[in-house]
Amino acid sequence: KFNKIYAIALAALTLTACSDDDDNGLNSTSGVTVQMQQSTMSVSEDMQQGVYYKVPIVVTGEANGPVEVTVEVQGTGTAPATEDEHYVITDKTITIDADTQIGYVEFYPKGDDVANDDRQFIVTITGAKGATVGTESTCIVTLVDNESLLPKAYEKIQGTYVVTADGEDPFVANVVGVAEGEDGYPTKLFITNFYDPDFVDIECTFSFDAATGKGAIAMPFGVVIGGPWNFGSKYGVCDVVMCSVNNGAVVTSGSAIATTDTEFTTFTFDKSLIGVLYTNPGGAFTGATYFWFDNCKFTKQ
Repeated sequence: KFNKIYAIALAALTLTACSDDDDNGLNSTSGVTVQMQQSTMSVSEDMQQGVYYKVPIVVTGEANGPVEVTVEVQGTGTAPATEDEHYVITDKTITIDADTQIGYVEFYPKGDDVANDDRQFIVTITGAKGATVGTESTCIVTLVDNESLLPKAYEKIQGTYVVTADGEDPFVANVVGVAEGEDGYPTKLFITNFYDPDFVDIECTFSFDAATGKGAIAMPFGVVIGGPWNFGSKYGVCDVVMCSVNNGAVVTSGSAIATTDTEFTTFTFDKSLIGVLYTNPGGAFTGATYFWFDNCKFTKQ
């Protein structure tokens, strides 16, 4: 267990152009138009913390100042989405700078845990100051239901994987789930036999984006995955704690995220995975690591 210990120096834990001098410096030149960049878009209905989707609106023409655009939203289709129940618009008036020529109506879906038809709403440009509204004034947004597809994705992600990382020998690990009807189905996963067969199973969270057809695995930091083991006179009895590193400091909160391909055969974590030695008892950082994996990739056998 001791031939992979490294001492490290880490820190502790419009409908018409109408601009004039009274319009706060908005564009005053003619021939400037605003319209939707795309007529449709699809996103996952499930809310992700801190993730906002964007409906792009573009400006064409030579503007000498910003353009202010106003939109309205309304449910549409066979399963209309309701504002504030199924999705939230952050602002219905946006200002697009002359130098960027593109702005975004931001929203986030609220999601649910029930299988349902894909819901839709339409975003319509209803006015513009400093520009005219072009022919492409609407964008239909589809909130793709995840729950009907999540069980199948959950089944596909499980299996035996070859794990590789920069400068490390490959090893084999397993991704396993829980049975239908048990607590955590179908979002709880365990990675077993990760690097050291004596490690405890690492509990992770699985999610699925029906709009992209890809899954995501979140591996938490700050959890004990091995020990207590005696590392000799230098470090004594320690636990191995899953962490990462940022600007030379050990990261013990949050998680590493790995997004799968659409076939659920590969995924690579977006942060370094580091097994850090903490004293037991006491939980003091020793300054040493048990493993350090950069670009940790799982490939299904």
